[in-house]
Amino acid sequence: MDEALSLAAKMAEKPPLAIRMMKRAVYQGLTTGLRSHLDYISSQLSLLSETEDHLEAARAFLEKRKPLFTGK
Repeated sequence: MDEALSLAAKMAEKPPLAIRMMKRAVYQGLTTGLRSHLDYISSQLSLLSETEDHLEAARAFLEKRKPLFTGK
């Protein structure tokens, strides 16, 4: 249980939109072929690169600080 709570805490620090899309991609990958799945992943990465959380991650990296994600 401690390990599960530790993993949940780590995931809670990550950008929520990226986590949501990752979970969808895992489920989608169970029912489609490789090519379709790679196309799906590519489209999702393109969408994520335009989010406020992505900009926050880049700013935090450049400023050498921990990012504060908002889910936008």
